[in-house]
Amino acid sequence: MPADSIHSVIEHFLRKRMVWAPSEWPTVIRMSRIEPEPYNVIEMQCSNFLNWVLIQNALVPNTLRDGNNEPLKWMKLRSVAMDKSSDELLVRYSLQDSEQIVKLHFILISI
Repeated sequence: MPADSIHSVIEHFLRKRMVWAPSEWPTVIRMSRIEPEPYNVIEMQCSNFLNWVLIQNALVPNTLRDGNNEPLKWMKLRSVAMDKSSDELLVRYSLQDSEQIVKLHFILISI
């Protein structure tokens, strides 16, 4: 894949070099390839990243509950299935087929 090739070229270039500060990475990446041309590096600023917390809080409640009013056990979750035509999440806490599937109801909000 092209991304693997790029990473390989950069790693090979770095074998005998030391990067002392994060600000050096764009220059190192540009210099890692000369032919046919140096890599085009686009430096991201903090303003390029969005804070999705407000949207997350509006769309995903902190505690989803199943039909027995039990909270979703996030750390034990193994599989989630969702159908866009239904308001149910099918949740498994085990990867074995014989284990119970828990159904969670939720409300979809379109933005």
